[in-house]
Amino acid sequence: MRNAMKVAKWEIKRNLKNKTFLIGLFLTPLLILGFAFIGSLVGSDDDEAMTNVYIVDALGVYDVIEETANVAELDWNVHQADLSEEEAEKDLADKEDAAYIFVDKRAVDEGIIPVYTSEEIASYFMSEVQVLESPIKAQQMKEIGLSDEQLAAVSTHIQFEEVGSAVEEDDSESSG
Repeated sequence: MRNAMKVAKWEIKRNLKNKTFLIGLFLTPLLILGFAFIGSLVGSDDDEAMTNVYIVDALGVYDVIEETANVAELDWNVHQADLSEEEAEKDLADKEDAAYIFVDKRAVDEGIIPVYTSEEIASYFMSEVQVLESPIKAQQMKEIGLSDEQLAAVSTHIQFEEVGSAVEEDDSESSG
């Protein structure tokens, strides 16, 4: 056992006096930290950008929709807009990560709300839009006097229908 301790002391002294060991001891953590820092600078684009959501509101529910988006903590910048659906399609061709939601009489009558989205929008955006069903459903109930026919209308689900832009349709027709 006595010789084992002598051998261990000798090995430690030999390694501590070795230049390669000392350089590796201090340089390795510095290299790891350096690459981590460079990776964080390069990878800082991972932060998700806010989606610009433009509400074309004919029912007067913009404030409720904006509040619902804030309560649900959606990464949306909600704006009120006054465009036609054709103008919205043209406008989306120039924008990234944007959507137009048309809340009009169709929402009450048919339960369908057209949602126009840009090509670069997140794939989960249409799932997030479903959060808006409750305030629109409440508006639907306010507008009806709740007879049997109207109760049937209230019990139908509201669907958000994604409408592709005309530019995408023209590209797919010309390539096919």
